Order: sequence, then structure tokens, then C-alpha cells
Amino acid sequence: MPPLPALRVSALARLADELRYSPPPAARRHVQRAEELLDKISDAQTYPEDFIVFAVTGFRPEIAEPALIPGAAVRADLPPLIERLSVAAGWTRKDLGQGWVTAAEVCKAWKVSKKTLDRYRRRGLPARRVSGERGRTVILFEARRVRAFAAGNRRDLGKASRFSRIDALLAQKLVRRAERYRLWLGWSDSRIAARLGPRFGRSPEAIRVLLKREADRRPPSGRLGASQRRLVERAVRLNVSMTLIASRLRSTVPSIHRAFWMRRVEMLRAMDLASPEAMFDGREGLVSEALAHPAATRNLGRPGAANLLAHLRESLEAGWPDADEELARAMAMGALLFRAQRRLAGVPRTSPRASDLDAVQTDLLWAARLIAEQVRAQQMMVLRSVESRFARGLEDLPPAMAQAAVVECAMVIAEAARRFVPARSGAAQAPRLAAPAGLGVARVLARLAGVFAADLETVAGRAARRPSVLPGEVTLPDWTRRLTPWQVLIEPGPWARPSPDDQSARAIVLRSRFGFAPAPRPHTLAELALERRIPEVVAGRAVRSAVLDARRRHGA
Repeated sequence: MPPLPALRVSALARLADELRYSPPPAARRHVQRAEELLDKISDAQTYPEDFIVFAVTGFRPEIAEPALIPGAAVRADLPPLIERLSVAAGWTRKDLGQGWVTAAEVCKAWKVSKKTLDRYRRRGLPARRVSGERGRTVILFEARRVRAFAAGNRRDLGKASRFSRIDALLAQKLVRRAERYRLWLGWSDSRIAARLGPRFGRSPEAIRVLLKREADRRPPSGRLGASQRRLVERAVRLNVSMTLIASRLRSTVPSIHRAFWMRRVEMLRAMDLASPEAMFDGREGLVSEALAHPAATRNLGRPGAANLLAHLRESLEAGWPDADEELARAMAMGALLFRAQRRLAGVPRTSPRASDLDAVQTDLLWAARLIAEQVRAQQMMVLRSVESRFARGLEDLPPAMAQAAVVECAMVIAEAARRFVPARSGAAQAPRLAAPAGLGVARVLARLAGVFAADLETVAGRAARRPSVLPGEVTLPDWTRRLTPWQVLIEPGPWARPSPDDQSARAIVLRSRFGFAPAPRPHTLAELALERRIPEVVAGRAVRSAVLDARRRHGA
């Protein structure tokens, strides 16, 4: 059904609301009386509200101070009122008989667009809504009124029928001409449009809108296009120097910085930063409370075990997860993702500030550290699931299968942790992460059982003999680096993590900046500057210097 036109006069809007449920016979009388009133209205006069109500309904209401409405306003709102009343009238196309035409037929006869016809309806051309074939709503115009309106508006109709849109070739020509005027004369778009309009037989406003639309499609002056922004972001992520990138793209270093942040905003907004928004929306105190809990900053930033033996020892020593810590970490993670989403929504697309994106990325990195601890706390459940599924421990599986089980189970637990919505109604009623995480682990183990079926039979055949590979010889990748989709963007290289016995200034800066253990959490550059009592610019240089130094030491 086409949308009903709006009523701008409040008195007529109230009248339409009062008559919307009129029975069909009464509604038809109202429509006919409103059409008769439209023929009598003079734009130069003013009409009281009670007179209009009486003219439409035949009933004169008692209004102490009736509103005075200009005739032009009444003429503009009577056609929408007639159209609304015709809905209650319940006419069909057969009821109206001959002498009625559709909107398409009027547009074809007048050689105008549908939008132009809608504007003319506001000038006193009424229409009725009727039920057509298959119950579809059709807008019909009385033929005699169409002819009368055309006779009274010949000049406007003639001008509208000669109107043609600016085609692609003319648009290109106008844009090229405007570029020359800007370059040679320094003219604004408005002055260019005033010059080109008469020369090309177009209105200056149409040309100004065209030039503005073309300017919005192009990258702003001094900024790089979408493909170049993608190249810049990838190069920076690979630790290519900003100065080198600027020289290769024949741009400036500030432009490269701006392009990098613009692309980073696009990539982060395209990611699924799921969080229990309803829990934190409008409750700043709950966000602060969740992040102030000791579990939100305790034992974060530890890497995954380097081999299977260390992984087993770590899992057994940790035991089963503590319900209170699990709830606190889940609340803190949700608060961080909620805050990151809110901050990201407020970052301008074309001119993001580095400090705004730094705060967003730090929150996401902190959330990733919490997710890693949630995964680490579920490793006992993984071990028991492996024993239940294969009747043997994780260390007795084929080495490749054990590696895949550790990494893929960590991934599905991390996904469950991101979607986990904690309840604050008490530990006895609160859901536990083990339920959704266990389902994901079961799916992973079922798939691995099919993939490594032949290897499992080989292992079972030599069960009585010494294993070919010891658990300490089965290396594991650092699964903490790949738990969330955003870590590929903001997580530094593995060479950036200092060794536990490194207490140099470089190591301290890296730990505090990225939240490596034993630092409590990641810090923004502003927080790092405040902590070290140095300007933020100096803190940024210290971080870049520490990262480059760690990269050189590692040979990356």
C-alpha cells in the first residue's frame, strides 16, 4: 500500500483522526463534502477551524477559540485528508465507474514524474484510494478534475513536461568544466553552478547538487582512496615505516597516518564485537564496577604453553574454574566490548583521531586477555572430554591430533566466552560457561575423530610399546594470540613479548602497553604517559622504539 501523505495542519490532522473509523456510508459523504469544499477554497482568505469541520462533516462543533487557517494551507491539506477518508469509505474500482484515471495515466498524459504529480496534489488535485484487483490499493483521480487542473496550470505543466534529467555524458562534461573553474579561477561550487546553469539549460541548484554528489564520491583532497588505504593498513601492520610508505605513494606522513586510521575504523566496524549490551546500556556504574573487580586485572597476558607437557601440567594445576572469577571476567569482558562499541560508533569515519582509536583498540586487547583466561580455566573440562571421547588422555593422542585439539578447542571456548551472558542473580542460579563451551568442544573432538581415524588405530596398535613422541616434544602454537577476530589487527608480533627475566625499560614499556604478564592489563598511550609522567607524544615514541628494538633483536 502506498504511504498516506502527511497532514501539516493540526486541525485537519485531528479531524482525520476522529473520522478514521467512520462507517463507509458516512465516510463517503465526508469525502464528497471535502471535495466540494476544495472547489470553494480561496487562497487569499482565512477559515476558522469549526467552519472546516462543518463543511466536511455537516456538524458544527462548539470550539471556544477556533484556530484560523490560511486558505493556502487548507488547499494543501484537503487532498491528503480526502485520501485518508477514502480509505474508510471502502470503495472498489467498480464502485467509482467510468471517468477515473490512475496516477500512471496522469503522469503519461502530462509527461511528468511521479514526484512532480505528488507536488501537484498538494496544490489542489485530490485523489481517492480504492481497492483494485486482488485487493491491492489503487490511487485514482477524477478525469474532470485532472482536466480542470491542467487548464489552470498550463504554464507549470509545460515547463515540467520539458524537464529532463542530467544524463551521464552531460554530468561528466559539467564535472570536467567545474574542475577547470576550480583550478584556474578558484571558484566555489555555487558560483560555478550559477555560471554553468544558463549555458547548459539547467537550474543552478541541479548543477550544484551534482557537483556535491560527485565530490562526496571521491576521496577528499590530500587523502588516499580505498585501495590505497587497504595497502597502507597492511603495510603498517607488517611494520613497514610510515616514511617509506609515504614516499612510495607520493604522499605525506600525516596523510598516511590518516589513511591508516580510516582503514582501521572500517575494519573494526565490520567485525562482530558481540557484547551483552542490554546489561550495560545507560549504566556507567556497572561498567566501572565490572572493570574494578580484581579478576579483571589478575594473571592476565600469559602466553599459551610451549609444549604439550607444559600444557597438561598447567591445566591440572589450575583445576576446575572458580564460579566467582568466571562471572567477574565475563562481566568485565562484556563491559569492555560494550565500551569499545560505543566509542567506535562515535569515531568520525573521515577524520578519526589516533587517541580515539587507541582507546577502542586497548579495550579490545584487554577483552582478548580476559577471554584467554576464560579459555585457560576450561582446560580441565577439555582434558575430561578427551578422556571420555577416546578413552585415553590428551598426551596419548597422535601428536598432530593433540595439537589440533588444544588449538581448536581453545577457539570454540573463546567463541562461547564472547557470547556468554552472565547472570547477576547469585552463583546458585547463574549459568556457567562450561555448558556452551562443552558443546563446542564435543563438536571439535567428533570432527577430529573422523579426520585422525587412521592415526588413532595406529596409536592403539602400539599402546603397549613406548610412545614414539613424548608430550614434551609436541610443540604447541601460542593459542592466546588467535582467540578473537580483532587480534590479527591489534596484537603485536610474538617477538614483542619480553622474556620473564627481562627487566629493561623496553620490556617494561611493552608489558604495560600490551598487557603482557605480569602487567595487570593493557594501557592506552594516554594512561602510559600519565603513569610514567611524560607527554603522550613521548610515550608513543617510546612504544614505537621498544617495538622496533624487540623486532631487531628477534630478527623479524
